[in-house]
Amino acid sequence: MKMSENIWLKRILYAVRKNPDFARKVQEIIKLDSTLMPTGAVIDFRYHLQRIKSQEYLEMVQKLDKLCDEIAEEIAELDDDNCEIATWISYNTDKIARELAMQSKANINTLNDAEAHYNRGVSLQNSNRFEEAEKEYKEAIKINPNFAEAHNNLGLLFKNLKRYEESEKEYKEAIRINPDYAGAHGNLGNLLARLDKFEEAEREFREAIRLNPNYAESHDNLGVLLQSLNRFEEAEEEYRESIRLKPDLAEAHYNLGLLLHNLNRFEEAEEEYRETIRLNPNLAEARSNLGILLEKLNKPKEAEKELMEAIKLKPDLAEAQLRGAIRLNPDFADAHYNLGVVLANSNRSEEAEKEYREAIRLNPDFADARINLGILLANSNRSEEAEKEYREAIRLKPDDVEAHTNLGLLLANSNRSEEAEKEYREAIRLNPDFVGAHCNFGLLLKNLKRYREAEKEYREAIRSNPDFADAHVNLGLLLQILNRFEEAEKEFREAIKLKPDLAEAHLGLGSSLVILNKPLEAERELREAIKLKPNLAEAHVGIGNLLIILNKLPEAEREFREAIRINPNFAEAHSHLGILLENLKRYEEAERAFREAIRINPDLAEAHNNLGIVLAISNKFSEAERAFREAIRLDPNYANAYSGLGLLLKNLKRFSEAKNEFRTAAKLFREQGDYEGANYAEEYLKSL
Repeated sequence: MKMSENIWLKRILYAVRKNPDFARKVQEIIKLDSTLMPTGAVIDFRYHLQRIKSQEYLEMVQKLDKLCDEIAEEIAELDDDNCEIATWISYNTDKIARELAMQSKANINTLNDAEAHYNRGVSLQNSNRFEEAEKEYKEAIKINPNFAEAHNNLGLLFKNLKRYEESEKEYKEAIRINPDYAGAHGNLGNLLARLDKFEEAEREFREAIRLNPNYAESHDNLGVLLQSLNRFEEAEEEYRESIRLKPDLAEAHYNLGLLLHNLNRFEEAEEEYRETIRLNPNLAEARSNLGILLEKLNKPKEAEKELMEAIKLKPDLAEAQLRGAIRLNPDFADAHYNLGVVLANSNRSEEAEKEYREAIRLNPDFADARINLGILLANSNRSEEAEKEYREAIRLKPDDVEAHTNLGLLLANSNRSEEAEKEYREAIRLNPDFVGAHCNFGLLLKNLKRYREAEKEYREAIRSNPDFADAHVNLGLLLQILNRFEEAEKEFREAIKLKPDLAEAHLGLGSSLVILNKPLEAERELREAIKLKPNLAEAHVGIGNLLIILNKLPEAEREFREAIRINPNFAEAHSHLGILLENLKRYEEAERAFREAIRINPDLAEAHNNLGIVLAISNKFSEAERAFREAIRLDPNYANAYSGLGLLLKNLKRFSEAKNEFRTAAKLFREQGDYEGANYAEEYLKSL
C-alpha cells in the first residue's frame, strides 16, 4: 500500500508522540541534532546517509534497516490503527535499503578511489611534499567533485603556499557543498583575517561556532581576531571559552597570556605562559615571551633560563623580540642584559659585551650583568677585567653563589689555588647544594692531587643532583687516576644512562675498559664518542692506546696523528705518539714528539719522563738525567720517573745514587698498588 508523504508525516508524528523512544533510537544511529526531531528523523535519513564516508555506507544501511523494522514493530503494538504505518515503514525501509545498497556497490570503488587520493594527499601534506599533495587532492576532487574535505584541505595547502585566492575559492567550495562544515568556515575565517578582511573573518568564525559551539579552536581564532581589533574584553571571553571547552589547547593559553601581558596583568599572564609551556614545552614563542615578562617582574635568572630555552628551539626569535622591546624602551636594562645573553650564546661576543655594558650603564648595581660580563671576559682571556667584574658583583650581592663560583674558577685557571679554594668554600657555605661549586672545587683539588677531598666534592655534587651526568664523569676520571677502574666504569655507565649523547662519558668508559682488558667493548665506546663528537681528540688518543695493546701499531699512529690534527696543542697526544714511536725504535721522531709535548705543557711530568728514556737510549745521558729529575720535581710521587733515573744512574755506575732512586721507586709502587713495578725496582736494588 502506498501512502502520500503528508499523511505519513502526520501519522509518524502521532507515533513519535505516543512513543518518544522512537526519536531517540533513530537519533542514535543517524546522529542528528535533537532539534531536528522528530519529524525529520526517518524521512531524511537517506540524505544523511550520503554524507557518510564510503567505508561506513553499507553497514549504516543495514543498521537503519534493522532499526526501522524494530520501530515498525513498536508502532504496531501501540494501536491497531497503526498497522498501516508499520507496514509502510517496513516496506519502504527495505526498498530504500536495497536502492542504496545497489548504488553503493556501483559507486563504492569510485568513492574509495577518491578517498585513497585524499588520504595520500593528507600524508604528503604532512610531509611538506606540497606539489604531490596538491595533485592527489585534485585527483580526489576530479573523481568526486562534492568531496568537501578534499576542497577544504586543498584550501589549507594553498594558504600555506600563500596562494590566497585559490585557497579562498576552495574553502568556499567546501562550504557550498556542505554549508554545515564548521571546520571549513573556521579555516576560511583564518584566511580572511590574514587578508585583513576582518568583518568577513568574524562572520566565518561565528558561523563555525554556531554550527559547532564546542569547537574550541574557532573560539581561540575568534579571540585572536578580536584582540587585533582592540576588542580586548570580547577576546578574553573567547579565549577563556576555548580553554573551558579544551583545557589542553596550548595555543589558547598562549594567546590569553599575550592578551594579559599587553594589558599589564603580568601575574595572570605568567600563569598562562607557564601552562602553555607545560602543555607544549617546545613552543619557543611562549618561552621567549615568558622570559621578557619575567624581566618586568624583576626575576632575571628565571628570565634568562626561559630565553635560553627559546634560543635552543628558535635561535632568532628571542633576539628579535628583545630588540623590539629595546626599540620601545631604550632604557630597559633587563632587555639589554638578556639580549647580551642571547648574543653570547650565539658566539657573538663583541655584540654581547656591548649589551652587558649598556645594561650596567643603565643600572650600575646590576650584579647579574656584571657576572655575565665577567664570564664573557674570562672566555676571551681578559682575566683582569673579568676578576674586576666578579668582585664588583660580589660587593653588590655578597651572597651570590654563581659570582663566588665563577671567581673561583678564574682564580684556579690563574694558578691562584688558595684564593680559588676560598671562593669555592664560600659558594658552598652559601648554598651546600650548588652542584657547580662542588664540581669546580673537586677539579681544583684533583689538580692539587688532593684526591680524597676531590672525591668527596664530586660525591657531594652527585648527592645534590644524582641526575647530573657531568658529575659522574668527573668522578669517573678521578677514580681512573686512583686506579679504581671498576668503580670508574660504574660512574661512566651511570652518566651514559642519564645522558646517552655525552661523548666524554663514552670516552671515559672506553678508557676504563681498555685497562680492564675488555678491548671490543672499549673500542665500541671510543668510536661512539667520536661519532657523537668527531673532533674529540682525546677519543682518538684512547683508540690509539687500545690499538697499541692490540699490536696494531700503524693504525695507532694514524689515530694519534688525527688527534694532533684536530688539536695541535694537545700535549698528551704528542706524548702518546712519542711512546709509540719509541716502541717502533724511531727515536729521533719520538724525541721530537716529547719535546713538542713539553713545549705545549712544560708541567707534563709524563712527557719529561718519556723524553728521559729516549735520551738515555740515544746515549744523551746528561739530558736524560735532567729530564728524569724534572719529571720528579713536577710529580714527587711519580714512581716510574724514580725507576728510570735509577736505571740511568746504575748504567753510569753511580750505584749509591741509583740505590736511593730504586728504593724510593719501590716504596711508591707498593703504596700505589703497583706490585709488579715494586718487584722490578727491588730486583734492581738487590743487583747493586
